[in-house]
Amino acid sequence: MCLSRSSFLNATICRSLLTLLTLCTTASAQRSTGTISGRVVGEDGQPIPRAVISILALSGKLEKMMSGRMALKTDAEGKFEATGLDPSPYTVIARAPGYLPAQPLDPANPEYHYLGESVTLVMRKGGVITGKVTTANGEPVVGVEVSTVSLDPAASVTAAFSMDLGSGQIIMRQTDDRGVYRLYGVQPGKYLIVAGATGFSLGTTTPFRGNVPTYYPGATRDTATPITVQSGEELSGMDIRYRGESGFAISGKVTGLTTGNTMVAVQSSTVVLLKRPGATEAVAMTVMIPSAGQNSYGFYGVPNGEYELIASQVSLSDDNQSAAAPRRITINGADLSGVDLALTPLAVIKGKVILEKPAEAAAQAAAAKCANPRESQLDEVVILARKDDPNPKPEIDLAALGVSAPAVAEQQGAFSLRGLTTGRYRIAARFPDASWYLRALSLTPANPALPEPARNGLPVKAGDRVSGLVVAVAPGAASLKGVVKPATGAKLPASLRVFLVPAEPEAKDDVLRYAEAEAGTNGEFSIASLAPGKYWLLARVVPATETAEKRLRPVAWDSVERLRLRKEAETSNVLVELKTCQAVMDFVLQWK
Repeated sequence: MCLSRSSFLNATICRSLLTLLTLCTTASAQRSTGTISGRVVGEDGQPIPRAVISILALSGKLEKMMSGRMALKTDAEGKFEATGLDPSPYTVIARAPGYLPAQPLDPANPEYHYLGESVTLVMRKGGVITGKVTTANGEPVVGVEVSTVSLDPAASVTAAFSMDLGSGQIIMRQTDDRGVYRLYGVQPGKYLIVAGATGFSLGTTTPFRGNVPTYYPGATRDTATPITVQSGEELSGMDIRYRGESGFAISGKVTGLTTGNTMVAVQSSTVVLLKRPGATEAVAMTVMIPSAGQNSYGFYGVPNGEYELIASQVSLSDDNQSAAAPRRITINGADLSGVDLALTPLAVIKGKVILEKPAEAAAQAAAAKCANPRESQLDEVVILARKDDPNPKPEIDLAALGVSAPAVAEQQGAFSLRGLTTGRYRIAARFPDASWYLRALSLTPANPALPEPARNGLPVKAGDRVSGLVVAVAPGAASLKGVVKPATGAKLPASLRVFLVPAEPEAKDDVLRYAEAEAGTNGEFSIASLAPGKYWLLARVVPATETAEKRLRPVAWDSVERLRLRKEAETSNVLVELKTCQAVMDFVLQWK
């Protein structure tokens, strides 16, 4: 089996695993219908030649996912072009030694590109960390792996594994024969430096596997000294005195596994995480390939303390996603064996996207005025299941492990939202252009236990298979760009959110008609893919105490808050009517 490193797919560890496990094969495209081109430049605008470009399709089907371009290279002018691509949302990623994306990837809101686009990717020099790892006697420690651990509270679980999601690079190096290490391409931020443990394992053995990791300058995890890395800066002399202390082992089996039939390295993989209770980042992670007969895991060099084990299985060929409930364990001076983890199936929501054409002649004529460079396809529509938790808490999200991910409609509109944990979900969509909007959600046949999915969401529990969800999209969407302006001599609050509230009485509980967006530092805001109609506009101050998790939950999802928002907007009485395909570019909303 030939393994090669690729790049991060769709902001999930499942797709990060493809970075490490992609088979050296190329799937043939089903429909050669378009091109994505672009250019890679530095922050100074100068081209970056020989950068590696990965253009990766978002899909629940492995053959479609692999139909992109895995390893294009830019020419002397930093240009690239991929032809013969099927219609699909694509993630476009550039990699160049020592460089990072100028704007870090947001795993919660990845940017997709579509056929016909020309993409400019701006990269900047990453930071460098270098030093020497020695024993207590000053002897060099040769061949020990050194990596970084992010201290950013908003970092995803992969931060513990020194993987830069925007570039697909693993920030991990072995020391040379002098004990010297050099980490380059490090994202600006606050880190710990660790020797002797990468946090990511494919079952490989090193001479240091049984030792407790040593943190800079020669400390445990709790007493380590953090460092701050700036873009383009080199931090030298970050020497580590290797402690060489023996730790303990945790081992066991994962049961309830399913296996794939072909492309075993990619079809199905199981991730086991070791984390501290209450923490959102992992201490270590190991990957098993069930189809290759692997069902045992092991962690080595673990210090005394309390931990949680989490297991999940990712399948790229079917809906057999599963996870094990966190298991609490304690290491107290001895190895732990026989710590088995039982996987149980996760929920799936299956449905179909349909495009509703306007019925009235006038609407058809207006829709024709929506200027699009090309005709969009159903298999470019991204469907998302957003968990609706009124009191969200920071936790390791299984979506970050690749168990759940956005779905993309197939050519005939069918989609499958996989790997959903117990909870209530709201369905959202992202479109290939701003001329489409989400019009309605329904279940066919109607399910009395799940009434009004648009208004109430879809509650599911582990193992549920909800089918028949119809996602109706329509052309003729409107958009609104504007600015919130204070009174003369006044200042805007530090953080504002702008709301659009449907003004028609019959739309008061049509959750799909409500929209909101954060205003920029100068009060500018932009909202697209809006259903034509009448709206009240309202701006609210975002409380400084509001958590990031809370901010992600739209106000309109809560019936009580929705009523309060509507009354406030009606009182404010700032009204705008958006026509079919209308793009309002300069709306001014006065801050009161």
